[in-house]
Amino acid sequence: NTGLAGSGSGNIAAFAGTTSSTSDVSNITVTPTLGICSGTPENFTLTVNLTPTVGAGTDQSVCDGAMVTLNASNPDAAAIAWDNGVTNSVAFTPPVGTTTYTVTATLGSCMATDQVDVTSNITPSVDAGLDTTVCEGVMLTLTAGNPDAGVITWTNGITDGTPFSVGAGTITYTATSTLGTCSSSDNVTVTGNPAAIANGTVTHDDGSTNGAIDVTLSGGTGSLTVSWAPNGETTEDLTNLAAGVYTITVTDSLGCQSVTDFTVLSTVGIDANLNEELLIFPNPTRGDVNITLSGEYQLTLLDARGRMIMQKSENDNSTIDISEFESGVYFIRVQKEGNSVMRKIILE
Repeated sequence: NTGLAGSGSGNIAAFAGTTSSTSDVSNITVTPTLGICSGTPENFTLTVNLTPTVGAGTDQSVCDGAMVTLNASNPDAAAIAWDNGVTNSVAFTPPVGTTTYTVTATLGSCMATDQVDVTSNITPSVDAGLDTTVCEGVMLTLTAGNPDAGVITWTNGITDGTPFSVGAGTITYTATSTLGTCSSSDNVTVTGNPAAIANGTVTHDDGSTNGAIDVTLSGGTGSLTVSWAPNGETTEDLTNLAAGVYTITVTDSLGCQSVTDFTVLSTVGIDANLNEELLIFPNPTRGDVNITLSGEYQLTLLDARGRMIMQKSENDNSTIDISEFESGVYFIRVQKEGNSVMRKIILE
């Protein structure tokens, strides 16, 4: 079983030892001869030990900081040893870069080796920045710290380094940096404080500077301050107004501002006959408004702030539907042959 022939003469040629078990032993007797004379036989023992089989496994690629376990295949139950301080079947953290690990299987005086490469890739660093509080609607730019030049992506539909409009409330944005197959993430919280809202009702001027704006403020943070243009008033409501556009700026304690325009119209020039002929009903209404008037005329629908939200030309009696608008106070202005009439109407 050792690979040596059972008998022969002359010198023994080189041969490959074989064994079918851990080791095989052959006893060899060598008898010297010269002509017809034979010398004293000499006995030798030949032992062939098994060379173990070992497999280091397939090459691995991981991200920096990941644990790796090397487990050599060892069908001959040999003693297994790894270099670079690795213990078989025990997890460890490889250094960044590619390291070749060699495993040695020892069985008696025979050894076999195999190698495996482990590549530890850089896990990129990323910094989403500091949490921030701004006013709703402000354009904000989030730019992630990216020292390892990874590919940066953000959640919630934003793009790194591109301004976006901040909504109301608190939203957490996550920045992810990807480098090859490795990635890392960081979060930043953005709080959008809503500005105050100015709603109001306009009383239009009849030519005696008796227009008025009655404002109701809501929302915002902390105390609210008011500034009107163009008259510079700082009160919430205005009276004794001539026709014109009045702009209110409301600022809260965080500096968040809202700007709202109110239009005071002039009702000068209302024709008495037109006023008597015109019928607008029902009032209040749930949507449909009937206008009874003969001939051609123009209808204009204004909201409580004096803003035009509908305008159309009509001929004889007509009906308009205002149900698409929010409930509240509206004004209908009818203009015919250079004369005009304005009526207040309530939408329920």
